[in-house]
Amino acid sequence: MIRVGTLPRRLEGTLRLPGSKYLANRAFLMAALAQGTSVIENAPDNQDLERARDFCFFLGAALRREGECWLVQGVAGHPEWRKPRVFFCGESGTLARWALALSALSSDPIRLEGAPRLQERPMAELVSVLVSLGAQLKPETARGLPLSISGPLRGGRVILSGEVSSQFGSALLTLAPLLPEGLVIDFVHPPVSRSYLELTLETMRMFGVSGSHEPNWHFEVPGGGRYQSARIRIAPDPVLAGYFMALPAVLDGSLHLTGFIPEASGEGRLAGLLARMGLSIQTGAEGLTVLAPEKPLRALGTVDLSDAPDGVPTLAVLAALAESGTTRFTGIGHLQYKESDRLLDLASEMTAAGLKVQVEAGDLVIQGGGRLQPVVLDAHGDHRLAMSFALLAVACPGLSIRGEASVGKSCPDFWRRLETLGISWVPVRD
Repeated sequence: MIRVGTLPRRLEGTLRLPGSKYLANRAFLMAALAQGTSVIENAPDNQDLERARDFCFFLGAALRREGECWLVQGVAGHPEWRKPRVFFCGESGTLARWALALSALSSDPIRLEGAPRLQERPMAELVSVLVSLGAQLKPETARGLPLSISGPLRGGRVILSGEVSSQFGSALLTLAPLLPEGLVIDFVHPPVSRSYLELTLETMRMFGVSGSHEPNWHFEVPGGGRYQSARIRIAPDPVLAGYFMALPAVLDGSLHLTGFIPEASGEGRLAGLLARMGLSIQTGAEGLTVLAPEKPLRALGTVDLSDAPDGVPTLAVLAALAESGTTRFTGIGHLQYKESDRLLDLASEMTAAGLKVQVEAGDLVIQGGGRLQPVVLDAHGDHRLAMSFALLAVACPGLSIRGEASVGKSCPDFWRRLETLGISWVPVRD
């Protein structure tokens, strides 16, 4: 457990952020499947990416690091699974969905296991789709990890609800060109986190595979294709950027993020939403600069964050610190299936700290004007909660965070990065 030790009188600093784990996950897996040697630059180092690289090795790819680059010798679409054919996915829900789909390429059973929380996360829809394509399960009744899965798969047309996880669709899109018949994927509802499906298609194009996407959430990827090696530089992580962009709102001053240029969609929307709340966001060729708001933070009203769910904790913290007004985030009901019940746990911890937050029918409703109290906040093993609670700890020295080590999942050096800005942390006896 930790709390703030010292704070700078005024925030003034520059940071260079690690690469996006969203793009890096896709890039490593497609490089492992590709023909030839790929080069991946500026990939982040965290527990999720370590698991992804381990899975690339498990399916037969060769990986080595040279400076800030990773070189990945792919398997040309034909995995050579290493023995014993058992893989532990840790706590990575992202990797588990891809591992489940790609392991169905094996003619021999591949056993996939995971940490307890991962075993609770939804997989049933993806499992059912893979079975419809020809996968064999052991036990046959399995709908999540642990399980054993094998092929061969045919390909064809599948239907996904779109209401639980975009990762089901992304895993199937990645698998699609390696199937004889390819895949046609139709979503019944507009998929949650839909920007990540578009990121998957974009990454596939980087590795020489094309797929089509129509406005009614109809995807087609022809079969019989092959990923080709590529050289990719991973852009800074937009969600990680959000925690640092929010700092001037609780500490005054300014912060420059070198090389970070936010996009207008997906998690890149965070910068625009922070600007609506009152922070000054200045972008240029060298990156982005954030300046503290000149007036009290403003509420956002109703905002659909279905395409940017990982930014919810950051925005919720600032919305609760607004002088007044109501903010309602919609389209985020699926956050209950993350590393924690990210909706209920976020709301309950912030409420315990004196803020006005509640969950209503899958929406997060925040009323500004709460009085922050120096309590102990539990991150519930969730890296996103731990990092967003850091903002509350800065706003209220004396507030402590339990479960701070959970940041290792996506940014192991998060606390050290804050220390470079003059924000020190001290251990607290639990």
